[in-house]
Order: sequence, then structure tokens, then C-alpha cells
Amino acid sequence: MNHIQTFLLILLVSVFLSPLPAVAHRVNLFAYQQQDKIYTESYFSDGQPAQGKIRVFDNNNTLLIEAINDKDGLFSFPLPPAVNKIYIVLAPPMGHRCSYTLTISSP
Repeated sequence: MNHIQTFLLILLVSVFLSPLPAVAHRVNLFAYQQQDKIYTESYFSDGQPAQGKIRVFDNNNTLLIEAINDKDGLFSFPLPPAVNKIYIVLAPPMGHRCSYTLTISSP
């Protein structure tokens, strides 16, 4: 084996053994309040809707709501009583997860 073949073999082996970056797209969650209702929008970085389990927690980390958003990545729910901040978690399939903290204003 000459030097060029040895170099090419080492290069080929190093390419196959080196870690490759994951090619996953990020999931995003956005929430907002309109009067006495909270709306959420969930989507991947490529703009496609992200459907998954939505969990809503209060200031004390008490689970208030657990549901699945719709196929368009949308979900809404009535403003929980007596809370000034909610923590919303989206867990779509394939291990993605994101959260959003929303400070509640008086309706």
C-alpha cells in the first residue's frame, strides 16, 4: 500500500467514525392571552405544525391542563383562575420538547 492509499484509507475511516451532527428540526411554542383565554401555537423550525401533548402548570408547578393540540399545532383554553403566571410545555413525538412561560394580565 502506498502513501496515498494509506492516507485515503485513514481519511475514509475517520469520516465514518466521527460523530455527525443531528439533523433534527427545532420545535417552537408561542402563547398569548386575549381577554380570558390563552392561545398557543406550536411549529417546527421549517414552519410545519407541531402536534403533541400540551401541559399547563401554575406558579406552584401544579398541573392545570393536559391535552393534545390540533393538527395545525393550535390549542386554546380558558384563563385559569387566580394565577399570575403559567408554564406551558409541549411534548410532540420523537423526543422534542419546548416550553413557554406566560405572565397573565388582568382580563
